[in-house]
Amino acid sequence: MSTEALTTEEVEAGQAAYTPRLLALYDLYVLGFSNRFVWRCPSARMLELYNRFAGARHLDVGVGTGWFLDRCQWPVERPQITLLDLNASSLQAAAHRIRRYEPQTVRANVLEPVELGDVRYDSIGMNFLQHCLPGRLEEKAATVTRNLFPYLEPGGVLFGSTVLGRGVRHDAFGRILIRAYNKKGIFSNLADDREGLQRALASSFSSVEIEVVGAVALLSARARTAGRSEPDSPRMPSLLIPYPVPKRLLDKAIAGTLLVVLAPVFAGVLVAMAVDMLLSPGDRDGFLFREPRVSRGRTFGLLKFRSLRADVLDRHRGHAGLAEHDAANLTWAGRTFLKPWYLDELPQLLNVLRGEISLVGPRPWPPALVERQVAEGLDYRNRIIAGLTGPAQVTKGSDRRYADLDLPYVNKSATLGGWALVRYDLGILLQTIRVLARAEGLNY
Repeated sequence: MSTEALTTEEVEAGQAAYTPRLLALYDLYVLGFSNRFVWRCPSARMLELYNRFAGARHLDVGVGTGWFLDRCQWPVERPQITLLDLNASSLQAAAHRIRRYEPQTVRANVLEPVELGDVRYDSIGMNFLQHCLPGRLEEKAATVTRNLFPYLEPGGVLFGSTVLGRGVRHDAFGRILIRAYNKKGIFSNLADDREGLQRALASSFSSVEIEVVGAVALLSARARTAGRSEPDSPRMPSLLIPYPVPKRLLDKAIAGTLLVVLAPVFAGVLVAMAVDMLLSPGDRDGFLFREPRVSRGRTFGLLKFRSLRADVLDRHRGHAGLAEHDAANLTWAGRTFLKPWYLDELPQLLNVLRGEISLVGPRPWPPALVERQVAEGLDYRNRIIAGLTGPAQVTKGSDRRYADLDLPYVNKSATLGGWALVRYDLGILLQTIRVLARAEGLNY
């Protein structure tokens, strides 16, 4: 049956179950229990798509409760967000949840032509939408793409997730649940498979990536850039490397604890910097500064205590680290204790706590250096979360390339289970403590 021939009743059936009462339990049951234990794809993996691809102008289709939009690390402080859904209750719940962004809402059936005016979006999210739509996956995905594609900027990304019914392993409970949902008309995905989704997207997009996690397809597709046949951004990953829950827990537990335990050290550093600036006019400027860095393909602001003089920092905005190796560029506080004891890096515990970097991983590089590395055929900084410390840091003084030191860790991150990776990270953290104890931050 053609997707275009679907009746309004069939489309309504897929969204009618999402009543205000069910939406009150949605986060706990669907995002908490079902995703992890039934479909075996934790919601955190889906959130990673938002953190990576959501743009300053974003259209979200099939909005649920707005959980992902609420937790997304947006690239700008005030993203322009449009919510599109056939279910008025979902629209209301999501709009209320992210009301701080003042989202626009559109009630429409995405299987029919959609009218959104002249706006064009940097990104379109479709999370858990396709398996709720009636029809064959290849047909409904093609129809949705056809209706939304005119509103996507050249080079923009359509991303999302959907539960597959075929070509994936479902456990006994998963098989019971998926059949029940299909019988009630909540799902329509018994025949949905990865190949059909790939074919539907490949006809409209220049680059399509689908990763199957458990029974869920995580997808990203980039629109062709105007005047080019291939996407022009090196940030499109071949495959994201997981940031497993045990590693996240370790990061947040240690970073949170250290921020509390080291509060006196933070206070002492600030007092010493204040005295330095009071006595040395050339050392005066802010206590903190942030620089653009890349972690898992996403640019964020890396925090540091300022160790450079203000005039030097102004000349090296974007990669101040190049100037830190010359002691003449440093403030008194920078020369005396910030750089030798690596205390200038302490504010990055906040970056860890916010999920922008991990405790262990390749160090985050400036976007320009990442693009240069990608051009050389190394895209791992776009695929793995960066770290406060890593193999390259615990082997300071080595004449080996950073990539040669980073890649073994990247490979382990891609292959080890969550707890095995935690044990490996703990070993690197212990080596880091030994490096810190030598107070050789100015020697390399």
